[in-house]
Amino acid sequence: MVAGKDYLNDLKAAGGSLTMARKVRRKNAQTAKQRSSRVHDLDERRELLAHFLRAREREIPAAEIAQELGVSVATLYRWLRKHETPDGGSSSSGLTAVENAIKTLCNPSSSEKYERLDAIFRFSAWLRWPNDPAVHDVAVTSCAVSYIRRSTGADTLAELSPADLSYLGRHLRLDTLSRMCSSEAIDFPYFADFRIDDQPHTQRNVIADVIWFLLAYEYHPGGGRANPSLSKVHFLLENNAFRYRWPISRRTFQTFWAANAAAAPFLYVEQAHSTLDWAIDPLAVTFSDDVDDLLGQEQAVSEYFARCRWAVEELQARLDRRALERIAFPLFPDGTATEELRPRALTPLIRETLLQF
Repeated sequence: MVAGKDYLNDLKAAGGSLTMARKVRRKNAQTAKQRSSRVHDLDERRELLAHFLRAREREIPAAEIAQELGVSVATLYRWLRKHETPDGGSSSSGLTAVENAIKTLCNPSSSEKYERLDAIFRFSAWLRWPNDPAVHDVAVTSCAVSYIRRSTGADTLAELSPADLSYLGRHLRLDTLSRMCSSEAIDFPYFADFRIDDQPHTQRNVIADVIWFLLAYEYHPGGGRANPSLSKVHFLLENNAFRYRWPISRRTFQTFWAANAAAAPFLYVEQAHSTLDWAIDPLAVTFSDDVDDLLGQEQAVSEYFARCRWAVEELQARLDRRALERIAFPLFPDGTATEELRPRALTPLIRETLLQF
């Protein structure tokens, strides 16, 4: 199947009218939609994935391959995650947990307050440590204890309501408490963001700027080296062309990308296209108020994830296979809307710097 614009040009060159060309294009789109809506068995998925990976090795854009196969880019990456995870096994429990958290946050009416609290804590922890699921449970426990303490003003368990006590009982494990009272407490997650080299920004700001560039840079299917890339990102960082400056070596950048890429589109949307603040800190005196603010913004949370879904899928279509290796984006629940974003234009400094790339 040829991409839409090229197909029209070919058909017109062959003598077909524009009206006929449009009819053929609509028919092909309807056929592709019917193919993508049907259920594929395991063997079909493996065959489609094999074709997808071979085509990506030839640097064919993901969107183009998906159109040819009659399935969406998101579906292909979802199948890829299920059949071939980075460690060769199944999806990690940490990723499954954050997917469940996103599902709860996208459907608040189907869950009670304590479930939504856990979802907020889990998602916030994942945003900070996307590749370290071992930290997530401890972080969620810290958030749960702090929230109940600050929202109720209670000093002892005996002062809590049965509902709050039951909620804490689901989190307070004896092994966790034992670690908190030992020398291992120093390894517990620290929520505060550290500034970079005494500058007024953090790594969270930098990774959001990286995603902004990748989504704002002009993209052409099949454009190859002319398209946005991680090499261009590092070149811009190295030359202090981004708003948030952090000149680092290529190896440091590669490590930084691998550690943060899965959460990067979510951080970008948070900072550039949302009023929500997921950077909650259980040590902050305003912690319970910050969490209650998130609980009360159901519509804003729904819009946030709709924008995140667009950013994730757009990033998957734009970057080449090597840039996406070992990056496991969480899946969005069925029925999650997609809201297209309009990233701000690239700055003159970035365009001038890229002339030297």
